Amino acid sequence: RRPRQARAFERHRRGPSEAAEPTVGGPRHGVLLGEHQGHTPHDGGGSRSDEICQITANMFGLPVSRIQTHESCALGAAICSFVSLGKFTSYEDAIAHMVRIRDTFTPDAEEHKLYDRIYREVYRRYYRAVTPLHKLLGAITRKEK
Repeated sequence: RRPRQARAFERHRRGPSEAAEPTVGGPRHGVLLGEHQGHTPHDGGGSRSDEICQITANMFGLPVSRIQTHESCALGAAICSFVSLGKFTSYEDAIAHMVRIRDTFTPDAEEHKLYDRIYREVYRRYYRAVTPLHKLLGAITRKEK
C-alpha cells in the first residue's frame, strides 16, 4: 500500500465527488432503508477533514456529526470493556458518558440536489455497467494465481 499521505493527496487531487465515492454505498443504503436517526455519524480517517464531512452531509442531505476522536474502533472497544467490567450498567449509559459530538455539518440543499442527481442519473447506471467487468476481472485474476 501507498503511504497514507499519498492516498490522501490522491483523494483531494481527484476532487470532492471522487473522494467521497467509497462512502456512497454504506450510508446511502442506510439512508434509503430509513436506518439513520436524523443525522449521519462520520468517523475514521475521513472525519479528520472538514471538507469531507461537509461533502458527506451534502451527499446524503443529512447533518453529519463528528465525535471527539476519529479512532472510533478504539473508543468502541473501550466502551465494551467498561460495560463488561461493570463500570457502566449498559452500552447506552457508557455511550452517554464516553462519546461527545465535537461538531456537526449541516447539508447544503442545493449541493444535495446535485449529488442526488449524480447518484440517480450517473452512479447507479455506472455501477450496473461495470459490474460485469469487475466479475470478469475477478475471474481472470483468480485463474492466474
